[in-house]
Amino acid sequence: MTDHRPYSPPLVQKGYRKDWQFAIDISRAPVLRPATLLIAAAPIMFDLSSAVGLEVQGLTLTWLASVAFIIAWVVLRVRCPQFLQEYRDYGAYDSRGHSHRFIIWEFYHNLVSLTAWSDVLKETRPKLLVETEEQVPDKVRLEFAETPSPRSSKGVRAHTPIFDGRDLYLPIVDDEGTCFLALREEDPRLRSKEKELFWILFTASAKENPGSRMAFWCLTGLAAALVALNTICNVLKAF
Repeated sequence: MTDHRPYSPPLVQKGYRKDWQFAIDISRAPVLRPATLLIAAAPIMFDLSSAVGLEVQGLTLTWLASVAFIIAWVVLRVRCPQFLQEYRDYGAYDSRGHSHRFIIWEFYHNLVSLTAWSDVLKETRPKLLVETEEQVPDKVRLEFAETPSPRSSKGVRAHTPIFDGRDLYLPIVDDEGTCFLALREEDPRLRSKEKELFWILFTASAKENPGSRMAFWCLTGLAAALVALNTICNVLKAF
């Protein structure tokens, strides 16, 4: 069924700080190596503690916190979209010095991993990032007519990007017809379009795999709670 509802920009949810980009920041805390070493050394430490009759409760809590953090880190590395793991923000992307065409290829290749990729493509039209068939060169229109559309969802189709010299066009077909996401080297709006495409892809990626995001934050919260509990126990022992 064709959806003719007018476009409305994606909302900023109240819990946006639980999106993947914030999870990446947490995972970069300088505790990964100590946590890994503790897990590896824990069996020896437990044996030594038992041999000399020392209390092992605090060590157990710390070990469990390390395990929870390591599992959370693995969940992030496996389930967080690679685009976010590579670029923290547009400044990180811009510092790579990519050509203006590169963001379209990132856009196209990362669509595969996005569950709502058809909505992402639709977002380009109201943001004036696309051109009509009449606006693009004849070469692009002819090549588009001969190109199959390997990706289709909810009545939206994405075609392989098409070169025209130093310019690049991504054909999009939806319920409103055919348009081309275009980045022309001589376009005075080139930089702003490039940045807008980056943030569209970034925002969509940040909301991917909600179940895995929930698992990450639960494990991280558990690790923090165990560390806090261990600290409280140690403080109480001092009195």
